[in-house]
Amino acid sequence: MSLESLLSTLTDRRAAFEMERRSEARRRAPEFTVFDFIRPGELILSEILASLLDPAGTHGQGSLFLAEFLNTLQLDWSTVDLDGARVQVEAPTFERRRVDIVIRFGDAVLGIENKPFAADQPNQVTDYLAWLDLAVPGGRRCLVYLAHAEGVLPAEGSISAKHRQSRHAEDQFRPLSYPGLVPWLERARNRCEAASVTAFIDALIQFIRREFMGIRDMTERQQLVRIVRQSPEALRSALEILSAATEIQTDIMNSLEGQVRQRLPQGYDLSGFYVSPERWTNISITMPGILGLSFSVSFEGYGYTRLIYGVKGEEGAGVSADKSTASLMDAEYGSGKVSLAWPWYRFASLNERIFPVEGNWRVSELPWVKAADGTFAGTVVAAVQAVRATLADTAV
Repeated sequence: MSLESLLSTLTDRRAAFEMERRSEARRRAPEFTVFDFIRPGELILSEILASLLDPAGTHGQGSLFLAEFLNTLQLDWSTVDLDGARVQVEAPTFERRRVDIVIRFGDAVLGIENKPFAADQPNQVTDYLAWLDLAVPGGRRCLVYLAHAEGVLPAEGSISAKHRQSRHAEDQFRPLSYPGLVPWLERARNRCEAASVTAFIDALIQFIRREFMGIRDMTERQQLVRIVRQSPEALRSALEILSAATEIQTDIMNSLEGQVRQRLPQGYDLSGFYVSPERWTNISITMPGILGLSFSVSFEGYGYTRLIYGVKGEEGAGVSADKSTASLMDAEYGSGKVSLAWPWYRFASLNERIFPVEGNWRVSELPWVKAADGTFAGTVVAAVQAVRATLADTAV
């Protein structure tokens, strides 16, 4: 099957599947998940994992999740008292650091460094391992590095490769990924006796697949795999497309610069434009009469995920989180979040009033189509004009 024929077949099949999805929405609601409302960051994800790993947790399953987690890590800690384990979130160490999750088993301790979105800090993993050494001198200890994707390891500045490999050989370090959590959750789910907990685990697995694996619907994914596997030619064509996926996305993203500039009214300026297939792809636009602030959109997550939009302080302008700016934006567009760099921002979603854009571009082709045809650039320009109108009467 030629490349053109494969694309035509996949396009037709996806259109048919989309019709099936819509007809089944009332019964299955495949897009509905509580995590769309929670939008968990690193801390909430740590709290969720800690609650599941806690034998005394409200899930009522005792040490089920903890035992299966140790099996996932291939740690032979069969003699530790799982039921007596104590779980702590944000455990303080020396050097004013905090380990995201710490589980103590008497003479053994397990630490989990949760890295769904953030980058490593200098010597971070090295310091955590040293802290674990002191926590149980001569005892069993292990640090789990939980990354956003498979194969991701700590940065060299966080721990040297030689040191990491040595600790791994001694069962004191284990790399793990969010996709790697799915088999653990599935095994525990199959043994879980509480329907409410089972439902939550299903939702958590769905969130991980969407956020970290780019899987919107497993049934659709399986059908696409079957089409691709129909012949060696179809498989060869599919792999050719996959090999160019990053280049295709980068090309679409780079085209946004010209699209936005072309649509900006006089007085507005595209002051910042950065594209990366990893994270931090950003568009910033200064607004006439609004000093020290710009309208910005930014992908905070890896692989074009966790898209946010809002008002950002210009670099070097000395603008912090201004309460009056936040109040104005809250009143006009809904309650937003605040950080040192962003006086006001919200997570993008299709339900947003001035920025109705999918927040996770890994799970849907639609935002890429809209970025390619100029629709997304038009949405950005319309949003910056609306924000400028909101802030104009009380210019910073």
